[in-house]
Amino acid sequence: MGKDRDKGFRGAKYNPSSSGEANSLMGSQSSGFIGFSAFSSNLTNATDPDYYQVEPEYKVLLKKLQKKDSISRIKGLEELNSKFQKINIEDPEFNITSISPLMNAWEFMYKRLVNDDDRNVRDLASQCLGSIGSRIGKHLGPHVKSLLGPWILAVCDQNDQSINYALASFQNIFPEKKRNDVFKFGHDDALTYLCENLQETPQTIGDSKSISQEILQERYERCISNSLLAIEYLINNTTTAAATTTTTETTNTSSSTTNTEIYEKIFESQFFSFFQSKSSNIRKTAYRVLATVIKKIPGYVEKNFKDFSSKVLGLFSEKDSSTHLYMWDAIISFLKSYGDKAWGNVDVRKHVLPRLWAFLRSGCYGSFELSYPSILPLLTFIPNSIVIGTTTTTDINIGFFKELFTNLEKGLEVVDNPRQYGNPNSADRPSNLLLSCYLECLVYSSKKWGQQYQQVNDYLIDTLLFNFYSNHFNLDHSCFSEKLFIEKLLESTIKLSNSSNLNLLKIQNLFNSNNFIGFNSTIKKENLENDSTIVETTTTTDKNNNNNPINKKEEKIIQPISNETLISRLTTFLILCSNNSNKSNNIVIQGIVKKLFNLACDNLNDGNQELSVKILDIILENYKIDQIFSNVSDDIKTTLNQVISLLESLINSQIAFSSLLNVIISLLTKILALIPDENEIKSIWSKVLQMFLSSINKNNSNLITNGLVYLINSASDRINRNLLLSTTLFKSIKIQDKKQLQLIKSILFNNNNEFSPIIPNESVESLIEWINVKLVDIINTMVQLNLIFDNGNNDDDDDNVSIDYLVELSKLLFTSTFKSKSLDTLLIEWCKFNIEINHRPSLILNYKAKCNPIDDYLFSSTLNIENDKFILSLLTNFLDKNSDSIICTNDSLNLNYLSSCVIKLIKSSGNDELYSYFIKDFTSNQLIINSKDQIKISWFRFNRITPFYLLDSYSLKISDNDSTAITTTTNIDKLMKILIFNLKVIESFGLDKFINNCDKENNDDNIQLLLLNLLFINGDNKLPSTPTSVASTTAIISTNEQVLEFIENTSTNLLNQFIESLFKFYGEKIFDCSWFNGIISNIGDGNNGGVYSIALKLFVDYITNDSLIPTTSLKLKSTLLNSIKTTVDSITSGNSIDSIKQLNLVQTLLPILQKETIDSYKDWSITQLSQLSSSIPTKFKSISIQLSILSSIVFEREQQKHQQSHQKSQQSQQDENEILREKEWLSLLNLIQTIQQWNSKIKSPIIKQQEPELELLLMKEIELPLLNFILIIVQYLSNVNSNTNKQSIYLSNNQSQFVQSFLSIWLSNNFTLLSNDKFKSNGYYQQYRNLVEYQSLKIYNIIISNDNIKFIVPGIGDQFQIDHSILVLNNWLNRVSNRNNNSIENSSDSSYILELYSNTFMKISNDIKYKISLTKLDNLIELLSTFNYSTSIYNNKGIKKTSYNLLECYFGNENTQLVKSFLLEDENNSGVGDDSEEEKVSFILFSNVFEKILLDFDSTFKPMKKSKDNQLVNSISMGQLMCWNLLLLNYSKIDLNRRSVLNGWLNNNNIQKVTLFLNQIFQFINKDEAPTTIIASSGESNVYSIQFPFSIIDNEQLITYRMIQKLCSNSLFSLVNYLPSMVRRWADDNSTNPKMNQQIQSYITRFVSPIIIQNEIQRVNSYRCTDNDSSDAKFQIKGSTSSKEVTASYEKDEMTISLVLFISENYPLRVLTVEFSKRVGVSESQWRQWLLSMTSLLLTQDGTVLDACLLWKNSLDKHFQGVEVCPICYSMFHNGTIPKFQCKTCKNKFHAGCIYKWFQTSHKSNCPLCQTDLS
Repeated sequence: MGKDRDKGFRGAKYNPSSSGEANSLMGSQSSGFIGFSAFSSNLTNATDPDYYQVEPEYKVLLKKLQKKDSISRIKGLEELNSKFQKINIEDPEFNITSISPLMNAWEFMYKRLVNDDDRNVRDLASQCLGSIGSRIGKHLGPHVKSLLGPWILAVCDQNDQSINYALASFQNIFPEKKRNDVFKFGHDDALTYLCENLQETPQTIGDSKSISQEILQERYERCISNSLLAIEYLINNTTTAAATTTTTETTNTSSSTTNTEIYEKIFESQFFSFFQSKSSNIRKTAYRVLATVIKKIPGYVEKNFKDFSSKVLGLFSEKDSSTHLYMWDAIISFLKSYGDKAWGNVDVRKHVLPRLWAFLRSGCYGSFELSYPSILPLLTFIPNSIVIGTTTTTDINIGFFKELFTNLEKGLEVVDNPRQYGNPNSADRPSNLLLSCYLECLVYSSKKWGQQYQQVNDYLIDTLLFNFYSNHFNLDHSCFSEKLFIEKLLESTIKLSNSSNLNLLKIQNLFNSNNFIGFNSTIKKENLENDSTIVETTTTTDKNNNNNPINKKEEKIIQPISNETLISRLTTFLILCSNNSNKSNNIVIQGIVKKLFNLACDNLNDGNQELSVKILDIILENYKIDQIFSNVSDDIKTTLNQVISLLESLINSQIAFSSLLNVIISLLTKILALIPDENEIKSIWSKVLQMFLSSINKNNSNLITNGLVYLINSASDRINRNLLLSTTLFKSIKIQDKKQLQLIKSILFNNNNEFSPIIPNESVESLIEWINVKLVDIINTMVQLNLIFDNGNNDDDDDNVSIDYLVELSKLLFTSTFKSKSLDTLLIEWCKFNIEINHRPSLILNYKAKCNPIDDYLFSSTLNIENDKFILSLLTNFLDKNSDSIICTNDSLNLNYLSSCVIKLIKSSGNDELYSYFIKDFTSNQLIINSKDQIKISWFRFNRITPFYLLDSYSLKISDNDSTAITTTTNIDKLMKILIFNLKVIESFGLDKFINNCDKENNDDNIQLLLLNLLFINGDNKLPSTPTSVASTTAIISTNEQVLEFIENTSTNLLNQFIESLFKFYGEKIFDCSWFNGIISNIGDGNNGGVYSIALKLFVDYITNDSLIPTTSLKLKSTLLNSIKTTVDSITSGNSIDSIKQLNLVQTLLPILQKETIDSYKDWSITQLSQLSSSIPTKFKSISIQLSILSSIVFEREQQKHQQSHQKSQQSQQDENEILREKEWLSLLNLIQTIQQWNSKIKSPIIKQQEPELELLLMKEIELPLLNFILIIVQYLSNVNSNTNKQSIYLSNNQSQFVQSFLSIWLSNNFTLLSNDKFKSNGYYQQYRNLVEYQSLKIYNIIISNDNIKFIVPGIGDQFQIDHSILVLNNWLNRVSNRNNNSIENSSDSSYILELYSNTFMKISNDIKYKISLTKLDNLIELLSTFNYSTSIYNNKGIKKTSYNLLECYFGNENTQLVKSFLLEDENNSGVGDDSEEEKVSFILFSNVFEKILLDFDSTFKPMKKSKDNQLVNSISMGQLMCWNLLLLNYSKIDLNRRSVLNGWLNNNNIQKVTLFLNQIFQFINKDEAPTTIIASSGESNVYSIQFPFSIIDNEQLITYRMIQKLCSNSLFSLVNYLPSMVRRWADDNSTNPKMNQQIQSYITRFVSPIIIQNEIQRVNSYRCTDNDSSDAKFQIKGSTSSKEVTASYEKDEMTISLVLFISENYPLRVLTVEFSKRVGVSESQWRQWLLSMTSLLLTQDGTVLDACLLWKNSLDKHFQGVEVCPICYSMFHNGTIPKFQCKTCKNKFHAGCIYKWFQTSHKSNCPLCQTDLS
């Protein structure tokens, strides 16, 4: 590169001798700007010494700025800007002297760049200037003059940019207060620079050889226009506005702040030449500068005034609309500054007006938005001498006005383009702007010249304004928007009328003309026979008068206005007139309206009748009638007679139009309201009314009936309805005709819906009686014959009346203020009817909606207490009468409806009398009074006492043959329904109100009665089975469902609320109440005694509740104990318990007894039990009491301990509240052995023979306490063995055998009492069985929890669990499976037992569940899809969930094989040597039940389309979805090879089972909701599992349609995830259905594919090579969720082979694509074979992405298996190949390249190892 030229150029060592070369470098510094063509030389060729002082890095960047391509210049500027921003002159190392040469070079370059063809280059150049200017500060000063010109040029750059970088740079560098100084400082240099720019031409602006003419022209226009704008910018920033004078004398005053002579040179040389430029951009800029010169440099204008006048006023010849903004600015500014003087030096009529008329004629050349608003300002500056002339007489020439307005009219033909503005009412029509201009000029001309010259005014008003109105209301075509035209025209008319009285008179005469509106003969249809005559006449008139209306066009004149158009225009006109009818305009407006009204009235009886009526309608809609008549009575009578005559003819003609009739009626009533004489009004009204009634009775026309309705309503608005009273009106109409409904309403009510009849009260009574008779007939027919009546559509038959018509008539009467006994009777009858239809499914769907209009009036208080009581009795009697009959048949007693009616009735009464009446009826019901004898205590809800009462009836039967009969099921059902009905009502008013009522009536027994009935509802009652009607679509919720819903959701809360309300009302005195003492005294041995014990428990629970204030709780406890102590003193002593009554009391009061008392009972019971010997006792009652109280104490202490454990540490609590000492526990364990000995002796043959009843007696007395005793024993063992601080306790073999034997007996339901026929007849048999089953299940639950089994039943393996789990499973199936099983009742307590079963199964290990499920597979599968009628509908989900959990262990076992395949032999084919025939394979599913459920769509989704809230269908559908989920669960567990068999079954017999299933479920999926998926944590990633989404169904009680929707979406996700090939086939099958296909693609792409892709990539990323992998290759695989790519690499012997799998967005609908990036050592055909196998795996075998990658890895492993390294290079790979050249002797393989090289280097063709000749 030679010598370093930059060496020594930096710093102060080199100083240039002069600046001459620098000046030659920057030509603008010395000789001025010489044009852009002078820039052809490079900066690097300059000889200025300053150039060599520029730093090297800047030199490089400056060279880039001279590149021809803009991209290089842009990059250079970006780098240069970055360098400039890093300059820091305060840095000590920075060389200040380097700034000047750099800035000199930058000046030169910047002047070139500001007119660059690329806008980005120009912007970046300005950014660079701002950057360096802001960094060097004051060092910029010497360069300001040179830079200001191009800088301002850049500021004025006319490009579309959000940021003006040049202006931003300028403002950033120079503060605002300094900017004026900058402009003054550099003004002359900048102006000189800009003027030199103006000298440029397209030929000098650039090199025409290398640059196209289009670019040169664009560059030239940009240079000239930006330079002109820059000059204007300088003028605006260096001069102030000129002070103009009002005289015509030339003044020399100028306020220029700079020398303006410099501007004169510019304008004299070439400025005006730009006005003739072919570039509109240059002309536009020149006009803009011209306006600025006129405003800022008046001195120069005045010196050259003649030229300016000629140039400015001649600008109307400009045809480019883009320049008109600045053209008008220049013209108006000039005229505004110099007034009439501006017109003095120019021949206006030759030089100005012809151009102006041509401008207007051409529609302002398209600049209508700018030019038309400027015409009026221009007109104001035109002097009178030009407009009127110089004559002094009143006879003047109006030629100026004709020319002005005629040319404006001609311009309309240009601007009104129907194609562009097709909507005639578009506000954007250009003709609207012309209209405004036209009318404004008309009004201005009238005010300025019309007042002085009558000829002008006559022309403007009589001709132009009249033609506007005449054409608009006579011709069909209009060039203007209708509303805007009327607004502007009306506004102009008002302004003209207000300007002078003469104008007002002219305008009034204009509207009095018959030609004003199209009623004249010239446009009547009968006179339009020859259109050419009209054209000829009009054309002749135009030629003679030259008075063309503004919108006349010959082709449209022949179209007279249509009635529709006229009505539309008149409507708009009159509405706007009414808006402008203030006092100042009232005369004009009133005249217009009155003229229209008179015209319409005069033409009522001729051919324009319809048009006249419509005009009257418009007038009456917007104006008051008295404003038109002006109270002239003669006019009123004349018009009234005309209207009545027309009305009569319309009524009799039978061809009347409703709109026409209504207008006449409206006119009639408005005129009638003006008559002052009331008698005359009545006379006319009677006459008109009779006209209508006669026509109605004769013809029964709906039109006339509606007209009468309209007449009455219209008259009601204007006339007192008392004047409209008629005695004949009601008698003349047919009530039974439902067409008369609106007429009857108008007769009874005014327009404000106020009851104001125009018929006598007797007529109203007749109407009510008629409705009543019809309604009673319908009710009698419906109740007695039980018929479904029709809709009563036979209107011709007077006996048939539709229900909806009766409803509407009744509603009218109920809403009135009319009061009578007949109306009350009608209301009662409607209540009866409503009760009936709400209990008849066949009627409610059709008639409930019809009765909705009167629902608000039914069962509302009549304000007559006797009527209200009667209605209340209707409801209660209906319930009492039908609670057994209807419910036993169709289960349609609507408790919710009946209770809501009672609630509504009582609330509307507004007093407590009706409520007290209801309570009295409730408490006097004998069934409710006797309910305490029917209560079955729910031990599961109130498990405080030992339920010995379950055995009392049995004991009675043994001792006495005269047993107490159990109440029948029918009575219990009836009681339950009546009770729930009453409780719903009581709950709605609040239990506080009930207690207050009892206290007010002094009837405490009612409190005890309600408490016992609440216990009955909460008892263990047999629930009504769910009826088959759940599958129907009836609108009535079945009674049983209502009962179940109340018991499940309300009963318990209501009971607790009642207890709380009692404490709230009575406080501490509650225990002194007689009803409470009655509870205590009734506590006894039997069932009733147990009931009262439970009642006492409720109060104990309340006062021990944690939410109660501790002090209040203590006080209530003390009060309760003192109250009981007075009754039973021995309770608090703790000595002993002698009876069941005493036991019940102690067990109930345990939570509030003193600790000493409880310990005393405990010690007593342990002492007594420890004294027992192996001898069989003579009595067992005392033993059972001792076991019971001990168990209760332990349970109570455990509960207290659990509650207190949250407050204290575990260890301290354990020591403080130890329930029993270890010694006491051990003695109890010994008791087990003692009881076992009794049991063994009793079962011995000798004892059985001697005392056969002893075993039964033992079990009867001791079985229930023994259950609880064993329970506390096993619980104790569990607690001890789980405590690491204590030594483990094991049961002995005898003790363990005892627990096992009794547990087996109880779980197998073979205990002694159940085998006794006498006990089975006991009414409490089922409760006893449930209790034993529940407690034994709890014992088993504890045994299998944790490790308890090895302590309680030591030495026994899994067989114990298997045997007993099978017993548990059988018990559970027996409870839930058998629909008709009467041995196990569906009671309220069933849900508790089922919940414990569910928990027990959850604790059993999966292995055990797998084994026991094998024994009952079909039973469990059937439970999934059946509706369990034997249980409450609320238990169905739990049963399904439990079944699924058991089956999940079977289907989730990888060894489970659901399908077996068999090869079928063709009998007709020998099968020998015939390979062409395909083998036939048969597939058999393991269970026919399972297969039926999977494919039974007729019971699931097909009926769901009709009924979405059907519990039966929803339950079966959920079971089907569960079965498919289990199938997919098994599919996900088995390997790829075994999946083919399952796939074969799914596609067997050409039946695509998955496609069928998808077609069913997809229609129910919510297409805008993602499926619910379950994420199971697996290693380092989350994997979506195939678990059933129980979270969806756990939040609601019933199985809802919304739940099914979510489950369907989950099933779809699972199918796409595990059976993608079948889903793809399903999608392809639906490709012919565009809508279905789009939904499938959209849903899967939006919601399913992202989850599956994430799952696949997570599975890939979590893959790790196993230890079983024998391959020595290194295999790596990774995936990316963002890019949806999976990359696999296979490395062997330092050679890597890789592939990339691309996953599409809708995977797996579209399979992934594979790309092999490296394929070393594998042939192309081998790659294709592997690709085919991978594609097959994904397409047909439902393999995952990881499976495909592992398949590829296995293929590589097999491919390279046995391949040894080449003996020459000792490598497996050489140039991408493996050793293939084999020596036939030694069998070694070599790379082809290696052996070839060996041959060359060794100069022989022998094997390197065995030396065999290989040639």
